[in-house]
Amino acid sequence: YKMALAGYYMKGPKENCKEAMSWYKKAEKLGSLEAKLCLGYMHSIGKLFFDPTRAKGLFKDVINKLEYPKNDEEKELSRIAMRNMASIYHNSHLIRPLEVNNLTKVKKLSDLKLNNLAKIKLKRAFKWYKKSFDLYDSQSAYNLGLLYESDDGIKKDEKQAEYYFRKAIEFSNNNDIFAKKKLGNILFNKEDENEKDEGLRLLMEVESTQ
Repeated sequence: YKMALAGYYMKGPKENCKEAMSWYKKAEKLGSLEAKLCLGYMHSIGKLFFDPTRAKGLFKDVINKLEYPKNDEEKELSRIAMRNMASIYHNSHLIRPLEVNNLTKVKKLSDLKLNNLAKIKLKRAFKWYKKSFDLYDSQSAYNLGLLYESDDGIKKDEKQAEYYFRKAIEFSNNNDIFAKKKLGNILFNKEDENEKDEGLRLLMEVESTQ
């Protein structure tokens, strides 16, 4: 009931984030892990106010409580929490690596240099994406593909990028058009004719959905 009310105020015709947060907090006190996730999400994107530290704490609570998920529902909650943890690090690694309310533990003083701190955050994002990926999360698979496709703190590796884009398509039941486009471009630029044909087919599938 409280989650339904929170959802109404969050996405309903009378959007009221303050009211939504109030109901999520009430549901959280009753032990709702879904409410923890929603509160964490609100804090992570700045609904009302931006508090990534609080968001990470809420996500970590969900992850710890579901260390050994018993069913598909618990797996889904766990992988969403892990993916959201990754997103906090990923989104801040270049845009605001030194933000005061999203500080990251470092081992040595030189880690506080902007480039080094950005790489540390990116590696932590990678770690959480990988944990979520291991629970068959398609969005995390796609983001891992992006990390391997670029040369931005994670060593560029086209084979790994291809692997994770394929997995994103697989985990999404063939519905991830963004992964299809990425994989299609990789394959279309290869020398092997069969791979080129597969790449072209994927790109045509993407084009047909737009």
